[in-house]
Amino acid sequence: MIGVGVPEQHDGPVLCIAYNPFRREISTGSQDTMIKTWNSESGEFVRTLAEHKGWVTGLAFSPELKVLFSCSIDGRVLVWNKAECVQKEKVGNDKGSSEMAGGNVKGGPLHCMSWDAKRHSLVVGANGHIWVYAAIPEHEMNASARVIIKLQSILKDAHGGLGPENALVRGILSTVSGKL
Repeated sequence: MIGVGVPEQHDGPVLCIAYNPFRREISTGSQDTMIKTWNSESGEFVRTLAEHKGWVTGLAFSPELKVLFSCSIDGRVLVWNKAECVQKEKVGNDKGSSEMAGGNVKGGPLHCMSWDAKRHSLVVGANGHIWVYAAIPEHEMNASARVIIKLQSILKDAHGGLGPENALVRGILSTVSGKL
């Protein structure tokens, strides 16, 4: 899926992947700042998603919400419904984020993400900490505001004492039982 001059292919290394079982699509994120999607059965190219300003480092699909989440070293979490970006969150810029973290957690590059189906939460790994976003229940969603996720808490990494540059959260896995 890497090539030069072919619109269906990435122009840089692929860094992450997610699968949408409902549409039978595979999405990949790359250093070229793009998310590309293909039909998993035919291999046919479906779409390119282009909103990130840096490498796309994490993708997660929520079967419950039927949306794709992406994160990037640009410090943003995006929520996608098919080909449309329906929400953008700049991590660390929320008014409540510094209050929850005691005022000392700043935004920065995001490295990975996982969907926690048991808690209906999006979990995002960064430098020395983990951001947890709660998904808004469908019956509470405001169609005009299109808010799907809201910052819930910040977990400090056990290695945070090493300094943010040495304590990167590089992978997150959410189990069926809701453990991270």
